Amino acid sequence: MLSLGATVIVVVLAVLAGLAYKGHFSNLALMLFPPVLSFLLLLVKEQGMVGVMWSYPSIVCFYFIFRERWAWVANAILIMTVVPMAVAELETAVALQAMITLSVVSILSIMAVRVIGIQQQRLETMAVTDSLTGLLNRRLLRPSLEQALARQRRSDEAAILLMVDVDHFKNINDTFGHMTGDHVLADMAKLLKGRLRATDQIFRVGGEEFAIILLDTASGPGHLVAQLLRSAVAGENLIDSHPVTISVGAAKLDKADTPESWLARADQCLYEAKSDGRNRVVADTPLQPA
Repeated sequence: MLSLGATVIVVVLAVLAGLAYKGHFSNLALMLFPPVLSFLLLLVKEQGMVGVMWSYPSIVCFYFIFRERWAWVANAILIMTVVPMAVAELETAVALQAMITLSVVSILSIMAVRVIGIQQQRLETMAVTDSLTGLLNRRLLRPSLEQALARQRRSDEAAILLMVDVDHFKNINDTFGHMTGDHVLADMAKLLKGRLRATDQIFRVGGEEFAIILLDTASGPGHLVAQLLRSAVAGENLIDSHPVTISVGAAKLDKADTPESWLARADQCLYEAKSDGRNRVVADTPLQPA
């Protein structure tokens, strides 16, 4: 009966661990804790040290099937109940060893889960950010455009898309070297981001090209922001004795837009800004500052 019970619990824990691995923490795991604990106590009573040994994989497993806070609680309860039972059934020295090793396994499990969580967070950050500038990367641009479209259709919220390109960037690389070019891009990213709201989104979408989504922004204010960014870059001494400027294309969001059409209009405006002499803003509609 004990073997059958152990088999059932192991299978259930394995299923719950598989669900947790996919990000689905089931409430069934919490409901399973009381019978698991009761079973462990029975094992200690019937099998002594062999029963205590079953507590070790249980401690590790709890950190993978429970959310971290509940895993702490479950393991604290397990140690506080299994150890007194071990003291009653085993020699004092053996029970003391069990208490120490159970505590060590629990602490190491906490550390392992924390390290895994930190590494996972770093990987997720690396997947969506540009390593040079720290901005969001091109991979997130389309989902962000789709979100802006959904908000516009749901609540008629205005939005502006800015496409920004560093003027004559190839000449900067050729004249001063790629390291200087990288510094220009990194400083440019800080400069642009520092003049945007927390709700605005800025992406590095190409070598020297950036995209900015101004949420809840009408055409007039969007044009002012674009001009502010252009003049801020022009007035900044990013390279000693060498002017660095940007061209900006601005496109407002229309109800009939798709991510592709919105992006295409902003790109066309950027192309016109560069064709008209650079260091300027071109919008897809006549804009009057508001």
